[in-house]
Amino acid sequence: MLDVPRRTLQAWRAYHERLDASPVVVAFFRSVAGLAFLHRLVVALHLVYTAVGACGIRLVCLCLRITGLDRFVGASYGTQHQVNRQVEEAIVAYRQEESARLAREMPAKDITMAQDETFTGGLCLVGRDPVSNDSV
Repeated sequence: MLDVPRRTLQAWRAYHERLDASPVVVAFFRSVAGLAFLHRLVVALHLVYTAVGACGIRLVCLCLRITGLDRFVGASYGTQHQVNRQVEEAIVAYRQEESARLAREMPAKDITMAQDETFTGGLCLVGRDPVSNDSV
């Protein structure tokens, strides 16, 4: 019915029989709600570890292995690198969309810029608006 090779189906069945998790946990992660939760959790791990925190993909993989979630989701670096790329693309798309939306609603105004600091030979200039004290 699924047009899946017999060996693949046998491998799937053998894998699910070897899962050393509670049958209730296995049933949950096989359910629609469980898969949705797992997807949300993996995306959140990437967002918190790699985008907000100073961690990398390898720590996401480690977290999946330590928690035992690697039984339900691919925890290899290559698999999680693909997820991370999609998360980064979504962040960039969101920023572009929100910047365009906010720019349409924001009145134009002149601001004064003061040099705050320069990093590594002038490669990164940080400016500060003296009125609001925001970095630019």
